[in-house]
Amino acid sequence: RLGPARLLAFWVFTSIAAALFHFLAHSGDVVPVIGASGAISGMMGAASRFGFRMERRDGRPAFAGRMLTIFEALRSRAVLVFLAVWMVVNVVTGRGFLAPGVTNPIAWEAHIGGFLAGFFCLAPFVGGVADPWPEPPAQSGSSHADVERPD
Repeated sequence: RLGPARLLAFWVFTSIAAALFHFLAHSGDVVPVIGASGAISGMMGAASRFGFRMERRDGRPAFAGRMLTIFEALRSRAVLVFLAVWMVVNVVTGRGFLAPGVTNPIAWEAHIGGFLAGFFCLAPFVGGVADPWPEPPAQSGSSHADVERPD
């Protein structure tokens, strides 16, 4: 959807956002943050903007269709469940609830920062890119169920 250049720019953007979010939470720490998990979290936030709509007809990939607006995404049950589960898992594992005696085993704040950047800031990177898998034109008197599937 983004193409290689925009995807790379988005990856860098979410990486920086993740690092900044972690820095704001731990500005006095001298421990470095190393890893790509903040950017990967950004990709997950961006993916959730497509609402997890499954599309398998006409040889399309599983996630097809247009990007949801933030308002539409926040009204989608699938997106809200994903957001809630993702946030809870990251906070629980990041705060060390699953590893007693270990403090800050992962930079969970970077995960949150990357995810938020990916979710809220995707649109400028998508820009005017046309949907590579547009809906087939509706034929008069037929529904999508009538469209033949390629073998």
